[in-house]
Amino acid sequence: MAKPKKNRIVVFRTSAMGDVAMTVPVLHSLQKAYPEIEIIIVTSPGFDAMFEQLRGVKIVHFDTKETYKGFWGCIKMFRKLKNYYKPNYIADLHNVIRTKIICTLFRLSSRVRIVQIDKGRSEKKDLIKKGAINYRHSLKNSVVRYQEVFQKLGFPFELDFQSIYDKKPPLPLVLRQRLDLKRQEEKWVGIAPFARHRGKIYPIKKMREVVEALNEKGIRVFLFGHGRREKQVMDLWTEKYTYCERLSSRSHLSEELMLMANLDCMLSMDSANMHLASLVGTKVISVWGATHPNMGFLGYDQKQENCIGLDLPCRPCSIYGKKTCKYKHYDCLYKIEPNVIINKILNEISFNEN
Repeated sequence: MAKPKKNRIVVFRTSAMGDVAMTVPVLHSLQKAYPEIEIIIVTSPGFDAMFEQLRGVKIVHFDTKETYKGFWGCIKMFRKLKNYYKPNYIADLHNVIRTKIICTLFRLSSRVRIVQIDKGRSEKKDLIKKGAINYRHSLKNSVVRYQEVFQKLGFPFELDFQSIYDKKPPLPLVLRQRLDLKRQEEKWVGIAPFARHRGKIYPIKKMREVVEALNEKGIRVFLFGHGRREKQVMDLWTEKYTYCERLSSRSHLSEELMLMANLDCMLSMDSANMHLASLVGTKVISVWGATHPNMGFLGYDQKQENCIGLDLPCRPCSIYGKKTCKYKHYDCLYKIEPNVIINKILNEISFNEN
């Protein structure tokens, strides 16, 4: 199929961070296949670091709480895109009320080819209804769903992405100032113990056992997380365990990505950190509770066998993990033993105690 002439594509994906991160492998692959295309990414403020390695890409911040709040904010964004960027194509990778309003305005006022993502909502609801035990096959990964939007726009391409970095970046300066260079035999593991919803968070007491076990083996652990409660927990761990480190709570996303790129392995919940580590080619061991990797949200190029979760008839009970456990016990998380996670990490990093 012949490549189209030079064109400008507006890409919508504003939240959440993990969903935005999953657009990156697709946009990198698209740009490789069609280097002449101009890409305008409309996304939430704070995500720029994910796209810094994409050459010539323009980022438009869609701040829906202030500048572009409500219906009139959508009209304001529409006018900005139409009058200043003049797109030929629109790839709506979000397909929510705000983007639907803007896409409708484009359809009524100009000849712009628009494709909106099919999120497979009915399939996901069916998986929850039947349970993963009875619904064994995986739904399309979000990365594939994003790719399909561009294919429908007339831009077919293969996914061709390993990392946002051409070569391994240096450690963030704040870590270089207090850490020696990584010894050849030393293992570095990142741990992101938190998530937005309780149904996706491994019990903190059990996670402390994981951190303690790794510390006893001399494995350096780097903690990731933000927020007051998260900071309190991580500060206690860094004070107690010799090989436990963390970036400042004021660290930038670019610094976190640099650190993740230097890890041997990342342990994460079903959260944004799983997807961020995937962007730098780092192997991720993920813990799943109320949600399930078969739903289509596994990190790009991550292995299904590195997903830790229990085969319970009530799993998954939620697409995004927002619902509270109807049984109140959260067995899907509490019944995962720390040793299962510890052994998975040791095996993945090929740790040799000798």
